[in-house]
Amino acid sequence: MGYIFCIFIYVQNIYINFTYDDITSKEARAYHAKMTLLLWLFTIHPALIYFAAIYNNCKKGNTVSFLFSTHFIIDTTFIVGNIVNGWLQNTEESQFEIKCVVPMLIMTFFSMIKTITSLRVFDKFSPLVTMIENVVLQLTTFLFFYLILLGFFAIMFSVITSEAPESSEKAALSLNS
Repeated sequence: MGYIFCIFIYVQNIYINFTYDDITSKEARAYHAKMTLLLWLFTIHPALIYFAAIYNNCKKGNTVSFLFSTHFIIDTTFIVGNIVNGWLQNTEESQFEIKCVVPMLIMTFFSMIKTITSLRVFDKFSPLVTMIENVVLQLTTFLFFYLILLGFFAIMFSVITSEAPESSEKAALSLNS
């Protein structure tokens, strides 16, 4: 759960509230490095639990069934994705480049999945989490179609809200002549 709060803090401080007005590039890099270190530190706890689960399943002889389970795939993607995401967030010049934004979105999605599945521990949330998982599994075709629609609506919205560049008049004049 600590990683979830860490992502909230990171997104709030880097993507929403961070301004480059009164800060040099070197100071900005140092701040990004500190925030990325926070992301990596909160990856240690899930990684330790993950390696303990691998060790226990290997000791019991359940290695093959464990390696092909969905929990193993989600946990592997989560841990490797966190490492890659932190590296990209720290090495790129801007966190708003597509190669930084996409991994952050993917890791936020995986964090949401891990948060929902960890709520299964509580008695009140266990039936709700199980019901949500069953509904999502039964409606995967519809959800895929719905995601395609959402994607195209997002593209249409971005086209409608995009502003023309300042040099569009010069470009229009050069096309007319």
